[in-house]
Formats: sequence, structure tokens, C-alpha cells
Amino acid sequence: MMHRQSIIIINPIAGTRRIDGVENLIRNWIDLHQINCRIETTKYRGHARELASDAVSEGFNHFIVAGGDGTLNEVASALYLQQNDVTLGIIPVGSGNGLALHLRLPKKTEKALDIAFGEKTLSCDVGLFNNIPFFSVAGVGFDAMVAYRFSQMKGRGLRNYIRAVMQNYPGFKPSDYCVEAEGKKITGRFLMISFANSNQFGYNTSLSPEASISDSLIDICLMKKVPIPAAALLSPLLFLKKMNQTRYLKIIRTKKAQITASLPAYFHIDGDPYILEKADILIETLPAALNIHVKH
Repeated sequence: MMHRQSIIIINPIAGTRRIDGVENLIRNWIDLHQINCRIETTKYRGHARELASDAVSEGFNHFIVAGGDGTLNEVASALYLQQNDVTLGIIPVGSGNGLALHLRLPKKTEKALDIAFGEKTLSCDVGLFNNIPFFSVAGVGFDAMVAYRFSQMKGRGLRNYIRAVMQNYPGFKPSDYCVEAEGKKITGRFLMISFANSNQFGYNTSLSPEASISDSLIDICLMKKVPIPAAALLSPLLFLKKMNQTRYLKIIRTKKAQITASLPAYFHIDGDPYILEKADILIETLPAALNIHVKH
């Protein structure tokens, strides 16, 4: 095995926990194990990607992220086109932690560090949304709009996310979409379309419980709006991972898809929201493009 040069990138405002305590735990663990490792903290959105890109240029080949899915996306976006000897470890301290939950990584910082500095890795697929990489889930429609509202709220966590959903769901109107995949064309009005590389949408919820990060496929989840009287009864199915058994959800598993959306619309990349500027969306997958440290 080649010489490992390690860097830990910490987002100090990730999630709901006191991140200064996490940073101290990380530094103490590094000192205890006498590991030569650079530690950086982010100062603004996009900084994690800059730090990772600079570290790649300097020859670092072992990256660890202490943050949520957004910070993880920034770092992984700088790594997935590198050589196979570059690896990524995850310390999940975000709100949703979708990718970490999919990989069944522990939330306890010391245990996550044990795995991140271990030898076991998994070759993971990378999804592309109009050439923008995503590693867990991307989407267009209601979930992206909620991600935008959520980003404007004070405080993180599941409670605020549910509040954002409940405030915006009744008045949200589904949009018309056209989806072309696997030689078929599907047109319809949907609440949202999610593109699942992993089976986790964060907070231990799932639309596509059989999605795999290492099957070379993206699960395209076409979700119709559930009538409000039934929504309260069906919402627990997200946590039970059984929403795919209802008539409101259709899943297409594919390597590539073309979607035409109605504008205006929001989209999100691993939970970070943006405004969709063009109606055409190309979804692709890059098989085994990123090596992530996992449990034995």
C-alpha cells in the first residue's frame, strides 16, 4: 500500500451538535494514535471543495470529512475523478447524514475515525445531474423546494425539516415532467422526482430502499402528490422504508435518463438547493468512481 497522506476537513456549523466538541474529540484521537494528519475547518460554502482540491494538488490521498451531506459532496466532488489510490472517510455530524446512514457508519466520532483510518473501502458509484456530481440523492420538485425553505430557517434537525414540509405541502402544486429511460417515455404530473444513488434520503427515510451505491444504477423515483387526508397516514412509510409499495411512487432503475421539467423549479444536490435554470435534465452514473472507507 502506498504512503498515506491524510487530511481531515471539518465543517464547524454542520448539523445540530456542538461541532467544537467534535473537533476536540478528533484532535485528541489523532494525538492519542500519533497520526500525522492535517486538520482544516471550513469558513464558507464551497470552502471544503477548495480545501480538498488544494490538498489533491499537494499530493494528499486520504480525505476525511466531518460534516453533513453538503460538505461531503464538496469534498467528494474534488476527488471522484482522481486515481484509485485516493480514499474518503466520513465522520457524520450533519443533520440528515444520508450517505453515512446508507453505509451504516456510526455517529460516534471515535468509532467513525476508526473506520475512516482503516483499510476497508468500497468502490462507490457517482451520480451526475447535468454533470454536477451527487453521491447520495439529488432531486427536482417539492423536496428541492423544501430543502431551500429549510436552508432559510434558523436551526437544523428533523423537527425543522418536518416543519418546512408541513408548511409548504398543502399549497404546493405538482409539475409536468417527461422522463425517458430504458427505451421508455413516461409523462405525468409529479410532486417531485428524486434520483437515488443510495437508499437514504437523510434522517433514516427512504423512497427507494433497494437502491445501492455500488450497482452502477440510479433509482429514479417518480412521486405523485398524496392527498392531504392520506398524507398523515402514509408519511410513516418513509421511515419504515415502504413508500415504494404504494401507488403514489414509481421507480425506474437505469444508468442514464433524460428528464424534461416545467420551469420555474428547484433542484437539490445531496440536500443543497438550487434554482433550475433549464428544463432539460440529464442523469447519468459513473460506476465505482469513488473509494469510501466502510466497516469490515
